Amino acid sequence: MIFSYLFDPDEIFRDNLARITKAQIIQGPHRPLEGRAVHATEQLLEPLQRLAIFDAECEPRINLNSAAGAQLRPTLALHPGSGGERKNWPEAAWQELIGKLVEATDLNLLLVGGEAEGGRLERLARPVPASRVRVLRGIPLPALAAELRGCVGFAGHDSGISHLAAAVGLPGLVLWGPTNATVWRPRSDRFEILHGGDDLGALDVQPVWEELRRRLAEWWQPQPKAT
Repeated sequence: MIFSYLFDPDEIFRDNLARITKAQIIQGPHRPLEGRAVHATEQLLEPLQRLAIFDAECEPRINLNSAAGAQLRPTLALHPGSGGERKNWPEAAWQELIGKLVEATDLNLLLVGGEAEGGRLERLARPVPASRVRVLRGIPLPALAAELRGCVGFAGHDSGISHLAAAVGLPGLVLWGPTNATVWRPRSDRFEILHGGDDLGALDVQPVWEELRRRLAEWWQPQPKAT
């Protein structure tokens, strides 16, 4: 049995497969449809209904050793980037938010990202005392998952790393821009979405800080210092 999620509108790939195998071929969507009010995980699992499987688990979970990635001190993971600039909160806003975190809490910060972030992680880390910040760029995803698992929470954008943080069980806050959250949001009841509309640059720092501080009071003890 073969499940194919390739874009194959003329069924060329399907026909070629049929020439070399008698396996049953089930076609899935090459990309979830944003116009449907159905989460991507459910759309991608729909081909299983051909096998009378209607109750597949829709929440991705990655199980890790509980000791993996444990931090020496309570740490908040931040991913201030994504694969698309329109989905990013401005770097200056992140800089201000990080300043508030450093001043108002005792948390260490873990800045994570990859090639798409360019020099953003290093620039954001520069004003933070070296003893309170780490930068992880482009490490293998299993290693990143373990590092995230050791944190008290996560804040980021509409990105794959947000989904990874949700899958390892972290609570999180995602600053959401123009994409359809019904389809693309991390599938976890521990993740909250703060909508910024089509222009995340219009989202002020103060409401983000207030929401994050409120969440931190739930995720982490002791509670943040008063400002």
